[in-house]
Amino acid sequence: IKWDAKDHIYTLLALAVLITAMAVTCPDIDKHAATLKQVYNDYNYSNLGVNFGEGTQDLMMSVLGNGVVGVGIERNLKVKNNLLSSIGTISYRDVTEKVSVGIFGKVFTANPKKIETAAELSIQNS
Repeated sequence: IKWDAKDHIYTLLALAVLITAMAVTCPDIDKHAATLKQVYNDYNYSNLGVNFGEGTQDLMMSVLGNGVVGVGIERNLKVKNNLLSSIGTISYRDVTEKVSVGIFGKVFTANPKKIETAAELSIQNS
């Protein structure tokens, strides 16, 4: 493949557009928190349907769990915003857990159980 000057210019222009799009659409801490809460809530409610034999007790524990994890996320979530992406972490004791990665306006999360554990332990240790 032979590249001439025009090909190099188009390639550099495409890279500049890609990098600009990544920088402009990088999710902030509010987007990370909202996504983490939603992922955990969905996980919690899906388990509620499986274990609904306990009735009201399951519902109350689910609501309580969502509240505790939500508070843990709000209080202890830190988001490091790099130029092209953002990384959400929750710290407890001497451990820092990566719980989310944001790129192109989307937030990708860790396993919901990991989110739950990190949020609950961070509340216990704060």
